Order: sequence, then structure tokens, then C-alpha cells
Amino acid sequence: MKIRAIGKNILAVMMETGERKTAGGIVIPSADKGQESGIRPRWCQVYDVGPDSELKDDINEGDWLCVAHGRWTEGMVIDDKTIWKIDLNGILLHSDELPDGI
Repeated sequence: MKIRAIGKNILAVMMETGERKTAGGIVIPSADKGQESGIRPRWCQVYDVGPDSELKDDINEGDWLCVAHGRWTEGMVIDDKTIWKIDLNGILLHSDELPDGI
């Protein structure tokens, strides 16, 4: 069974989680559930794009999105896969592959 996005929605998987270390060695802690430290954009992979999305011609399944902090729903675990709904106004960057260093 494949879950599909409806309307203008975009669904994503593989949300970047946990702490992150910069090239200079600075550790940016994870920010989950309202913590103030570690607030930063996150990369995730597109799972499905809704048929009415104005981005359906630009963003495809398997592409990568950088999304502003907190501009996604709580993840839902379906068939051992966590899926998030992305707020379209929170999309900062788009790439057809995951950028190096992430």
C-alpha cells in the first residue's frame, strides 16, 4: 500500500534528526518538542506530491527539501516508515539529491 498526498500537500520521509556537527566542529543539538536549542532548518526527502500542488511540476518524489524549523507535522509511522506533511510556505531549498555535508 502506498500512501498518497491529497490536494496541495507534500509528504516527506527521512527527516534529518538528531544533533549536527558543522565542518568547524561546532555541535548543534537536536531540538524536538519545543526545545529552544538546536532550532534550524531540516532536510527531508519527498515521498509524494499532491495532484493540486502548485509545486508538482518542480518537485518530484525522491527530491530533497530543506524546510524551516517546525514547518512540518508530527511524524506518522505507517508501514515502518515515518511520514511528515510539509508546510509549503516553509520550503527554503530544493535539490534533486541530498547536498554534501548533511
